[in-house]
Amino acid sequence: MRAKDRTDRSRVGILTFTGSTSFGAVLQMHALYKAVESCGSRPEIIHYQNRYMRTLQHTSSAYGSPVRSVIRRLARYVIHRKSVRGFRRFEMRLEHYPHFAFRRKERLLSLTGRYAAVICGSDQVWNPEITGCDLSFFLDFCGSGTARVSYAPSFGSTDLPEDFVKAAAKELGRFKALSVREAKGREKVAAMTGCCPANVLDPVFLMPRSYWSSLGKPSGTEEPYILYYAVRQSEEMRAFCERLAERKRLPVLVVGGNLFSGRRAGGRVRFCPDLDPVRWLYLVEHAEYVVTNSFHGLAFSIIFRRNFFLGLSSLTNDRLTDLISELKLGEQIIGPKTHLNETDYTAAEGILPGLAERSMAYLRQALGYICDENRTDG
Repeated sequence: MRAKDRTDRSRVGILTFTGSTSFGAVLQMHALYKAVESCGSRPEIIHYQNRYMRTLQHTSSAYGSPVRSVIRRLARYVIHRKSVRGFRRFEMRLEHYPHFAFRRKERLLSLTGRYAAVICGSDQVWNPEITGCDLSFFLDFCGSGTARVSYAPSFGSTDLPEDFVKAAAKELGRFKALSVREAKGREKVAAMTGCCPANVLDPVFLMPRSYWSSLGKPSGTEEPYILYYAVRQSEEMRAFCERLAERKRLPVLVVGGNLFSGRRAGGRVRFCPDLDPVRWLYLVEHAEYVVTNSFHGLAFSIIFRRNFFLGLSSLTNDRLTDLISELKLGEQIIGPKTHLNETDYTAAEGILPGLAERSMAYLRQALGYICDENRTDG
């Protein structure tokens, strides 16, 4: 094998959710890219968005008919264009991030032979409700010369369509290395393949706290505050936050909303409607308390060692409960008897480094095995 070919074979494609305005989606992609890079490979983002995702789901967060979805997406872009541009700038920080997305699955076939390996993950890339049952996220477009690797993907929903399970199982059988993010995902893969995949952390935990701190950008907030971040609205969580704010005598910053939300809220509640990922990171890191039902809201609260309270009001609680249980932080789940105490990270401090190292070891081993194969071929 010629030197140029060996260089080419160091390429590793990453297929995940792109073009999103989800803090978790862009930050986990950024982290996985950097983690792969630290293994000595050359990561490239595969910028793919199928029609279902563009018009109905993840990238637009608009529901209803395709026409209505497009209208909502355009309106959202106009109203929140500052935030959307901030997300795009953050994505483009990655050296190998394509400017233009593949809109059709057929275009993915042009990548055959380009990569030594393609990694799918993290996030809910195996959730058929988000992807429209697109098997591209099981890497069915990869040729026999490309190793398939998963890193911390999630199925999200509990029940999966039978036809989807059969088709996905066939593709999973062709993976070189398999890992998932939560226990139920592990059970699903084991039932589908007969093999037990590795259980790894979300990639945001693979980067040190100092790295995320270096990315954060001040948001013009100096006084102490409670940060409220809900991916699904919850009356229980909102009422708890009000009680916390009253007890601690702190203002509440709400992630989201628009220019009119603050006028309706009044009092000591302030909305932050056009945050980009770097300002969001700063707000999480410097909050006195974080109240959230978001997985990545929880993840970065833990990374920054913030006091937090977790609401279990989403349809995908498994990934939340698995993480908080493993780190012995269950007392922070919002409920009738939740105490307004500071978060005790004593147990988590002893557990998290080992989990992060195990997760990084899985990635190094998967990519190292591929590199060894390339050297043998040469």
